[in-house]
Amino acid sequence: MTRAFVLALLLCVTEGGEASPPEVERLLEVANVSPTGDVSAAATPLAVRNGYVVLAQVEDDPARQAIGFLTTRVRLGKRGPTGVWEWSERTLETRTLHDAYHTQPSVAFDRHGHIHVAYNMHHMPWQYVVSASAYSIDAFEFRGENVSVQELETIRDRNKTNFPGPGRAAVPGNQITYPAFFTAPRGDLYLTYRYALKPARPWGRRSFAAGIARYDSERRVWNSIGKEMRLDHGDAVDEIGESLHSRPFLFDQRHVPYNVRIGFDGAGSLHAIWTTWDSRSGLDGSYTIAPSHSKLIESGYPSDISVRSAEREIGLWPQGTYFNTAKDLAVKSNGEVLAILEPRGAERMLARLDPTTGRWQGPEALPFGASKVLITPDGTEWLFASGIRVLRREAGSWRTFVRIPGNLCDPFPVYDEKENAFVVRARVCPERRASVIYRIGMN
Repeated sequence: MTRAFVLALLLCVTEGGEASPPEVERLLEVANVSPTGDVSAAATPLAVRNGYVVLAQVEDDPARQAIGFLTTRVRLGKRGPTGVWEWSERTLETRTLHDAYHTQPSVAFDRHGHIHVAYNMHHMPWQYVVSASAYSIDAFEFRGENVSVQELETIRDRNKTNFPGPGRAAVPGNQITYPAFFTAPRGDLYLTYRYALKPARPWGRRSFAAGIARYDSERRVWNSIGKEMRLDHGDAVDEIGESLHSRPFLFDQRHVPYNVRIGFDGAGSLHAIWTTWDSRSGLDGSYTIAPSHSKLIESGYPSDISVRSAEREIGLWPQGTYFNTAKDLAVKSNGEVLAILEPRGAERMLARLDPTTGRWQGPEALPFGASKVLITPDGTEWLFASGIRVLRREAGSWRTFVRIPGNLCDPFPVYDEKENAFVVRARVCPERRASVIYRIGMN
């Protein structure tokens, strides 16, 4: 048992008479996180597989990064033969745009253990790499599109993007924002993002859509899940002369989908939630409306890609209620959906979709302002709140399972089924200049 393990175990607090306290172990602390460049709630910065933990985040490293930019760095850890966690790190980008909510990296393992990272994008071509070897960050293959220093400086200094092509990266689309990885129970890797359907048009006519792509690990290709649309002349600049098409998951001319989160039920069906920005409202994209849900059967394509439709709205709030863009989703094997949403100026709320009736129930105020929800394979519901506080649903009520003191906030949890443990990345508040990773075992 390591010193860090003993220390964490002594510090953690359990409530509710647990027969044996959960095993709590601090795996890593990073001290130079950018407090203003690594804020996003949309990114997926942590992943686990086969005993490995990978973390990607934006850091402030003045000695190495380009002047006026930040650094994107990846770390990979595994328990060593003596029980101590061993970590390696690799710098992916020293020209990361200083943007609190958009340019943060997302990371994932595919079913063969290769590490995927999408990073440094706000209306930009894909910046995306895949590790050359499984469970290694020694080398990465760049599978995006190159962006010059001059183009990055234009984005930084003038807030302008000019990337009119249809996108020639490994993932479909161009002018990307909010990439996030999700893994289905059978190990398939999915990627959600926003992109410009018509990237060559003037800014107000670029038609931003939601994309979802599924990764074929055997062929090493991404395939869009959406409804095929033919692009008109002038929508995108095609240097090859091909007929251009796109497959958005969500699109209509007036509404822009924000922060699509997905999960999967036991039948393999994909469930998605999102909120909507009305481009004609006169408000910016932080004021979203109409939280919505869609279900897509396994290997299917959506017949309805409209961003806003009454049939798919989670109608538990009065019309005109504004929502923050952050949200979370978990799906039970039987198709019950748990969705966390944030009405502006109010508490975070939990809504439930009854798979039998097809009706939404709630909303229910979340204890301690919990921001994340997970469901373990046995059907147990879990919430994660700043603190760090982990809560478990028991007999219809939320009870604290464990609390880790230390001014920790913004938890991002993943479940390690192999070890029956949660791995949680959190920031050290209030400064948010450091991040930590904890393992919470339940054996």
